[in-house]
Amino acid sequence: MKKQIITLAGLLMFLCFTQPAIAGDDDNGDRRGFTVGFGPIGNFYLIDTTPIMDPGIGGYVYFDYRFHPQVAFETSFFISSQDGTNISKGDGNILLLGIPTFDIKLYFREGNPSFDPYATTGIGVYILTEGTVANSTGGAGMGAQVGLGFDYYLTSMISLGMQGTFRSVSVISDFGTPSKSAAIFPYSVHGNVSFHF
Repeated sequence: MKKQIITLAGLLMFLCFTQPAIAGDDDNGDRRGFTVGFGPIGNFYLIDTTPIMDPGIGGYVYFDYRFHPQVAFETSFFISSQDGTNISKGDGNILLLGIPTFDIKLYFREGNPSFDPYATTGIGVYILTEGTVANSTGGAGMGAQVGLGFDYYLTSMISLGMQGTFRSVSVISDFGTPSKSAAIFPYSVHGNVSFHF
C-alpha cells in the first residue's frame, strides 16, 4: 500500500510540473474540453421539514463539458447519509441521492486564470430513502439548485475546487389518493479534485 501511495504522489508531481499549456485550449488560449471530478459533499438542512435531519456527509462525482470559454454543462451524481433529529430522532441512515443533477456553469473570468470562479443553476432527480424507521418519509422527486464555486488550477490538467449549492427538492413518498409529499431544502458544500482533458 505504501508503495502505491508513493507511486501516485510521484505521478501527481510529474503532472504538476510537466504541463505547460492548458488542456483543451482553443486557438485563443481559452479553456474548453471535458472534466471529470470527485470529492466529499456535506448537506446542511436550512429549513426543518419532515423528516427533520442532522447535517449529513457523503460523496459525489461529476462530468462536465466546457463548450464555450465561459459556459459548461455539468452532470453530477451524489449520495449523503444523515440521521433524523428533533421529532425524527431515532430515524437513522437516511440517504439523500441526486441521480443525476444537471447544471449550466457560467464562469466569470475569461482566458485561463488559475483561480476560476463560477455560478451554477440547474435541475435534478432526487431520492430520499426511508431510513431505519418505517414512517413513509422516503420517496423520489425533482428539484432545482443554484450555486457558487471556484476551481483552482494546480496544473493544466488538475484543479481543486469548492462549491456551495442551495437545493429545493419536492419528494413524493406515496402516489396513492391523496398522494403524500414533502419538501426538503439542503445546502450542499462540495470539495473536489478535477481532471481536465
